[in-house]
Amino acid sequence: MRRILSISALLLAGACSDPVGSGGVRVLPDQEIYATFGNDQPVTIRYTVANTGSGAIDVLACEGRMTVEIQFREGADWVTYNVPVIPECGGSTAAVRVAPGSSAADSVVVQGIGTWRLRVPYRRQGTGGNTADSREFKTRVPLD
Repeated sequence: MRRILSISALLLAGACSDPVGSGGVRVLPDQEIYATFGNDQPVTIRYTVANTGSGAIDVLACEGRMTVEIQFREGADWVTYNVPVIPECGGSTAAVRVAPGSSAADSVVVQGIGTWRLRVPYRRQGTGGNTADSREFKTRVPLD
């Protein structure tokens, strides 16, 4: 139960959000624009979580995959596309440790045309939960 509560606290740490790496954690999608041929087509987004700080970070994970919140832009607001559900993971919820100067890579799938960002929950030793936001990226129909 204690593990579920600490995981929940980490997910709800939006008030401690790190905009695009200012706290030593950078979330870097591998492209700025991804091609899709319609709203019903899934698009794989590869990304890296880089630790530019001086201490290790732990990124919440489910069965070895980093857990991220995917958000899309609706007008001036960011809207949650998915919310990670860790208590229902069904497997190991051990964190992915990222040492200073290192990075970890993973991928997620989005569906639709629009502007997106990733929000990654992490914890630095001795601190509460934080989140780091990626720069925005787009999915769109390719231009000629």
